[in-house]
Amino acid sequence: MAAERGAEPPVGLPRAGVMVLDRELRVVAWSDALGLTTGVTTEQAIGRHCWEVLRAVDERGQAVCGQHCSLAHLALTDRPVPTIDVSVPQPGSPTLSMATLSARTRRGPLFLHVLSPRDPRPAVALSPALTARQREALTLLASGHSTEEIAAALGVAVVTARNHVTACLRRLDCHSRVEAVVKARRLGLVP
Repeated sequence: MAAERGAEPPVGLPRAGVMVLDRELRVVAWSDALGLTTGVTTEQAIGRHCWEVLRAVDERGQAVCGQHCSLAHLALTDRPVPTIDVSVPQPGSPTLSMATLSARTRRGPLFLHVLSPRDPRPAVALSPALTARQREALTLLASGHSTEEIAAALGVAVVTARNHVTACLRRLDCHSRVEAVVKARRLGLVP
């Protein structure tokens, strides 16, 4: 059953956590949900390098984070960034799916790591039914295109492109475009 808007996550699954990084990969924003998952407070995280704070490791126990972050490099060069599974050194913390996005600002690029509990159910069971056109719109959205750019690429009116994006959000049970892209990457719907 789909979660109601504003409803709490199921018991035992923390909410998705978010951290925003500047060009030097220093934390400029840290969500309370990420603090609960990692045991690191906002005050402890702000201004520090992400790898010092998150200390994420892969399934083999190898460090994922570091000074030369390949995920940030991919995001900065507008290439597809894979969603990866990581663990953090916090007792009881679940395996997390980490998606990375980037945004260009006047002050330089910002990176957004969204970490959400990995759902143990198979991805096939979680994949929503999307039309071919909705999948095209979702792929363009995941590549950072605006509604106007999606409309031009699909050869449709802006209102039609907006409707495709809205339908994707509804079918993915997401409240924002960023959340939809993160979930779509986790489900393997987009690169």
